[in-house]
Amino acid sequence: MGAETTPRTGIRVLYVDDDRSLLEATKTYLEARFDDLSVETTASAVEAMARIDDGTFDVVVSDFQMPEMDGLELLKRLREGRKEDIPFIIFTGKGREAVAMEALNLGANRYLQKGGDPTAQYGLLAQTIEQEAHHHWTRTALQQREKDLRITLDSIGDGVIATDQNGHIQRMNVVAEELTGWDREAAIGLPLEDVFTIEDTRTGAPRESPVVGVIETETKLDLAEDTVLRSKDGTERYIADSAAPITDESDAVVGVVLIFRDITDRYVEKCRQERQREVVIDLATDEALVEGRLEYASRRITEMSAETLGSDRSSVWLFDDDGSTLECIDLYDRSAREHGSGSTLSTEQYPSYFEALANHRAIPAVNARTDSRTAELCNSYLEPLGITSVLDATIRCCGEVVGVLCNETGGAPREWKEDEIRFAGELADQIVIALHGQEQRNQKKDLERANQRLEFLFRQSPMAVIEWTLDFEVARWNEAAIELFGYTAEEAIGRHAEFIIPHSSRASVDEVWERLMNANRAEHIVNRNVTKSGAEIDCEWHNRAILDDSGETVSVLSFVQDITEQRRQTWQLQAIAERTQDAIYIKDLEGRYEFMNEAGARYLELTPREVVGRTDRELFATEEDMLPVDRWILEHEEPKIVEERHVIDGAEHVFMSEKYPYYDDTGRLVGLVGISRDVTDRAAVDDLLDVFHETMTDSSLGSAERVELLIGTLSESLEATSAQLCSIDVDAGTHEVVVSVGETDVASEGTVRPLGQTICQRVVAEETVVATYASELAESNGGAMITTPATGSYVGAPVYVDESLWGVVCFLDESETPTELTEERSAMVELLADWLGHELTESRYEAELERRDRLARNLAELLSNDLERTLREAQGQLERARTKEVNGDFDALDQTLESSVSLLGEAAALVAAARRGDREETAIE
Repeated sequence: MGAETTPRTGIRVLYVDDDRSLLEATKTYLEARFDDLSVETTASAVEAMARIDDGTFDVVVSDFQMPEMDGLELLKRLREGRKEDIPFIIFTGKGREAVAMEALNLGANRYLQKGGDPTAQYGLLAQTIEQEAHHHWTRTALQQREKDLRITLDSIGDGVIATDQNGHIQRMNVVAEELTGWDREAAIGLPLEDVFTIEDTRTGAPRESPVVGVIETETKLDLAEDTVLRSKDGTERYIADSAAPITDESDAVVGVVLIFRDITDRYVEKCRQERQREVVIDLATDEALVEGRLEYASRRITEMSAETLGSDRSSVWLFDDDGSTLECIDLYDRSAREHGSGSTLSTEQYPSYFEALANHRAIPAVNARTDSRTAELCNSYLEPLGITSVLDATIRCCGEVVGVLCNETGGAPREWKEDEIRFAGELADQIVIALHGQEQRNQKKDLERANQRLEFLFRQSPMAVIEWTLDFEVARWNEAAIELFGYTAEEAIGRHAEFIIPHSSRASVDEVWERLMNANRAEHIVNRNVTKSGAEIDCEWHNRAILDDSGETVSVLSFVQDITEQRRQTWQLQAIAERTQDAIYIKDLEGRYEFMNEAGARYLELTPREVVGRTDRELFATEEDMLPVDRWILEHEEPKIVEERHVIDGAEHVFMSEKYPYYDDTGRLVGLVGISRDVTDRAAVDDLLDVFHETMTDSSLGSAERVELLIGTLSESLEATSAQLCSIDVDAGTHEVVVSVGETDVASEGTVRPLGQTICQRVVAEETVVATYASELAESNGGAMITTPATGSYVGAPVYVDESLWGVVCFLDESETPTELTEERSAMVELLADWLGHELTESRYEAELERRDRLARNLAELLSNDLERTLREAQGQLERARTKEVNGDFDALDQTLESSVSLLGEAAALVAAARRGDREETAIE
């Protein structure tokens, strides 16, 4: 929405003069000579007032001396409120200077004197009329654009300040007023640092105005996240900020635009989450916990849980052997700093609560006394102990609930945050590790299995995990590190850290390394890093020194995550409406669009002008002109953030929308402003991850069922016509289809082909995800297809079992309009490949364990039955022989001993088979 910015054609003029003959002559002459002028006349200033009120005129031309009301009085009344901005030209035969001065003082735009050559006189009058009309239109358009820009800026959730090249404030929006505490009228013209006072969170020292850096570099700059904005009244807020140059038509920097937002809540949340991560890392590297000292682990975990979550009580409960009773093995009272144990809860007493534990990963009960999942505990447990809110995280081992980590608070009901719920689950997982450690100390096989689990967690951690030697060289490098930095494990292991540290960050990294080597157990740092492609990213590092029994550092473990996007603020003043990829729009009270930016209009394949005037009913598959959420915002006059789903061109799009009411200059509600971001791919990934997690944790499914269900689910999400899980024999060069989903015309289960005739050969050769269109393959092969299908797309990922390539999972689309190969879809295929590798690994170990159990049972039966009976017979025959003559009959004894030797041979064969299994398992490990 905005005013017209180009001059209109056709100028309507009202000419007022008591000389009627002059009126008609002037009208005739002007309209005959000048096509764009339309002249209406009146001999009365009083009538002129009425005409101006009723009609639309671009310019008023008036004589000075007239009966009833002269030209100056007419001008005065117009300027006093009727048409105060309409161009007004005094056209009179009186040439007195005093009249001209008074007319100009009253607001006349021009003063012209009659007389002289008519052609020159009316030519000058026409030129003056056109000039004043065009000037008026331009002023009106600029005022409207200024109004629209002000409305847009005041509707944005971020603070916006614009300065000139000297750093003096020229513009502020409402949010900037709120965050700085300054009224914009008072702030205009002041140096930015007088209003925008920022400090370093850690040192409290003032930070340099971002204007200086932008002017010097003529590029966009970002503030560090640990920046505090101190408002006029002393209020401190954590902010995220970016500053960008404002350029004129010649690209000269004429000012700076500063966009910032209050991230205090996010910063507090970040600090809370940092503390949570530190606790998890600390526990994960606690040797006593990993070794399975359960009493110590439980006490440490309950203390960490209560202190980090701020709960009054934290406790660990474990099921007994038959799963009917929960017993408290440790309870920590934070206020008294005391530990206890021994309480029990039985399934018979609390069936609904135990059912909830079985069906939920966590139970965040805000009001535990009324929550259906925990209400059974009210009379006997919650009320006597004064407990109001409960956060229970189930302790799960091999898909089964074996206990619960419980956090309890009294007083007012407490809303548990998502990160707190996740953190409680992570602590519950630490108890699982402790339980495994306890079993591992008693059984070597359990210890080996726990080590494999830890290695799996290392490889599959969503954070990059790197282990360093004392020479600061890579010792281990997980999949997330490969994704983050672009180097494979083979490329990274053995290299000094300098290969991912730019020169600008080396000094600070060296300081951290020195502290870690001097027995400082943990260090946190945020610094720049460089990827294999040469791109620089911002990374958050949590480093922990790994100590041996004597307290000496033996290695360093680092948990790394990319925070580049968190630190980057991309909003700029001009990009707010014109360059952002988010849809920005304004609707009136009836739900009709008054404005939409280019990014929003592109979704509809329309221009912004074509969108204006339409409603959502006309643009989307909805039944109402105004969406319910829009109606709610206008009725309550409150902003709202909502997820919206719209069908555009037959496809559903998911948008995360922020909507705000907006008002005109008088404070009257005139509509709403919206900012919508397309999160369709992210929503699809989240939905798919939920399905994957539900499938992987469904203990009722067999391994083969889970594999086929996971492949089929992703195939549907990708809209692929077929999907395959193929085993690969690199040495033999063969490719066998193990699982086939969807259309199987290309290759059904059991089909074996030469590896070189499949697209999967590229996955095997490159050992990474391959996403390509068949047309691209043809181009790379001189125009000839190297495999079928002849059209469509392909995406495949390697599947590893015990770190060795097992095969490939791939998805094919044979349609003429193949599946779009986005990064998110390739990432989903890679994630599925990782999960399939884990599933195949578990299946292999389960089969091996079953084989060993079978051998052990056969050996035990042989030794306990046949061999024992045969040896007893031989012993009896020897006793009887001693009582007979020396040359007695020993045939029966010989037969018995031969039978015993045969049985011993069978036992030896079983032992040899078991040893072969040991060697195979050792090779696998």
